[in-house]
Amino acid sequence: MKDTSGYKICDVYTDGSFKDNIVGSGVAIKCDEIIEEFAFSMQSEALSTHRNVSGEIYAVMYAVFYASKKGINKLRIFHDYSGLAHWVSG
Repeated sequence: MKDTSGYKICDVYTDGSFKDNIVGSGVAIKCDEIIEEFAFSMQSEALSTHRNVSGEIYAVMYAVFYASKKGINKLRIFHDYSGLAHWVSG
């Protein structure tokens, strides 16, 4: 999809999880009609202190990295951790 300025825009759905000191991240990226899904996990004491929030943050970071590599100009990010919205809006 493109916005009114002609920029390519994709929808991103993220989620984070935490269990047994393992932080997990899930990302689904929808561009046009193509959907790509990614999931990964990591074990880190530092990340574990923030539990599933760390996973959500890493999912969004991955989506931004993916977009930069694929030439995607804009992302609409759908997440369930409200704190992420404040990173952009203040």
